[in-house]
Amino acid sequence: MISIYIIISVLGTTALTKGSIECNFTESTEPRECFGAAGDTLIFHLPKRDTTLDLKKDGKYRVLQRDRHGIVTLYDENGNKSECINNVTLKLGNANKRHSGEYVLEEYRLDGPFLRKVNVHLEIQAPVSKPVVSQTCLTLEQMKVVCSTEGDDVKFIFILDDQLLIQTREHNQSLSKWTAGDTSVSNVPINLHGQLTGNLMCRVWNNVSRDEAVIQLAACKAVPVVIVAAVASVAALFLLVALSLVILNIHKKKGPVTVNEDNPEVIYADVRVIKNSRTSRPSSHQQ
Repeated sequence: MISIYIIISVLGTTALTKGSIECNFTESTEPRECFGAAGDTLIFHLPKRDTTLDLKKDGKYRVLQRDRHGIVTLYDENGNKSECINNVTLKLGNANKRHSGEYVLEEYRLDGPFLRKVNVHLEIQAPVSKPVVSQTCLTLEQMKVVCSTEGDDVKFIFILDDQLLIQTREHNQSLSKWTAGDTSVSNVPINLHGQLTGNLMCRVWNNVSRDEAVIQLAACKAVPVVIVAAVASVAALFLLVALSLVILNIHKKKGPVTVNEDNPEVIYADVRVIKNSRTSRPSSHQQ
């Protein structure tokens, strides 16, 4: 398997709403959504009329009350330093994920009758990070490209030389997510032909930020299996010959064998028989 890892970053992270998150409770009674990035200043715009107000979060946490004398009482569940300016602009400090939820504002006339109710869904998201793009060659004809980023509710799009390849949608099976601590990480893999080349862009975004990265796809290359096998065989043969030479060299240098009484060995020696050439004298009884 051949891996190619290239990252070319283009453009910095761009926040769609930078600095402040402003949610409006002054107009329509239709449910609405409000999105913002963690760390931005959270601001609620309240009705300017001479009315009493009761603002709650998730149906149980009271955020603000304004009585018929115009006196505002704040209830800060998140521990942030909040303030109400001129009784119509509520600043809740730096936004965090605990601010996310369903906010309901009930408005009444000064003499008591109910006027209206405004529902606002607020979602604080972590901005996307710079995408990380990797290319892995699986075979000569198949490669795998993966784009990863941090952030909440991330969407992806792949573009090769200005041609759309894939765009993720909600519940897309190719999109995988996991959480590392307080960080949400998402990635999307795509399979492409191994000989495909060109500029591949991965663009990521959510409701509060966007970013993108580009890599230059390289054609996959592979070493033929026959050549690999041949090289391996030559290496094994060379190792066998070298081992044989070492053993032979050790055998030649081996000294005389010492006889051990506990393990006797038979020792052979050259024996020469010399024939006695002297002429025998005749016995005394021979005359």
